[in-house]
Amino acid sequence: MQDYPVVTEEKVRFSDIDVFGHLNNAVFLQYFQQARVAYFEEVALFGGSGRGDQNLIVAENLCRYLAEGRYGDVVRCGARFSKLGNKSCVQEYRLEVAGRPIAEGHTVLVYYDYVNRRTERIPDTLRAKIREIEARVGRTL
Repeated sequence: MQDYPVVTEEKVRFSDIDVFGHLNNAVFLQYFQQARVAYFEEVALFGGSGRGDQNLIVAENLCRYLAEGRYGDVVRCGARFSKLGNKSCVQEYRLEVAGRPIAEGHTVLVYYDYVNRRTERIPDTLRAKIREIEARVGRTL
């Protein structure tokens, strides 16, 4: 996880497993979301006043399942940005259990103005914060 500047941990709950006894496929995306929210908190996209009038929203999710997770496992999820476009960006994720990968994926995010109901250019201040966080692990965007 050394290439991921934000890492979260979740313990697999009984409600997270399916009838086959392994981590349900939909829960993988929930773990991605927890890491995304942790990253958003670091760049101050979420705060006491909520989401604000403009924010990043999900346009696309992709998850590549590599191995199963089981009840009681501790899942670590790393999050990093791999692309910063004009109005959209890509955040990548990696899920691991005991150091072995169980999933990788990404989310395409679009900067959105909720008041005017349209996409907007990602603000330079947000870009700077993301670049600062990525630099902690030696990554540049």
